[in-house]
Amino acid sequence: VFLVNLALVAFVIGIEGGVVFRSFGQYIRIPPPWSYAAVTIGLYGAAAVLLSCIVIGDSSDALAQAYGVMHTVAQTTTGVQIPDWVGILFIISVTAGC
Repeated sequence: VFLVNLALVAFVIGIEGGVVFRSFGQYIRIPPPWSYAAVTIGLYGAAAVLLSCIVIGDSSDALAQAYGVMHTVAQTTTGVQIPDWVGILFIISVTAGC
């Protein structure tokens, strides 16, 4: 369990530094000290959702459950209807950036 959590933390750090701030840093509208905190909280929150879907639910469908939860949270917090293809493109871009 410890190694899985350690691998998840390393993955989130890699996504945060390598993809979000390098590729999408120009689109973050929050000033620099707060942008790092906001992105870190968001990414670790998404990792916690994925981990809880793996632990609580069926692990074979955990990625789809986690995507559904994060998609719903993004829609309700922003008030914007997000089409499914936007999420799929984001997942592809994050994967390509790794």
